[in-house]
Amino acid sequence: MLKIQDLQPALLIVDVSDWSEGWGLVEKLRTVKAGRSLPVLLIAGAMRAADADKALQLEVKSCLTKPVSADTLRREVDSIAAQYL
Repeated sequence: MLKIQDLQPALLIVDVSDWSEGWGLVEKLRTVKAGRSLPVLLIAGAMRAADADKALQLEVKSCLTKPVSADTLRREVDSIAAQYL
C-alpha cells in the first residue's frame, strides 16, 4: 500500500458500500498524521443513521448517496475545496 504522505492528496473520495473496504480505509487514514486532516467525501449506496454517526466520528466532510451525477460530485468537491483547501 502506498503511504498517504508520499501521495499527498488534497481530497479523498471513498466508496463505503457494504462490500467495499472504504470504512476501514477512512478509519486507518485517521490514525496516521498525514491523514488526520485530509478532507474525505464518502459515497454510499445508502446512508443509515449508524453510518452518519460513524462519518461524524471520522470527521468526514461530506456524504453522498448513489447514484451520484457528475454535476453533483463536482459541486461537492468544489464546496469542500473552498472550505478546507
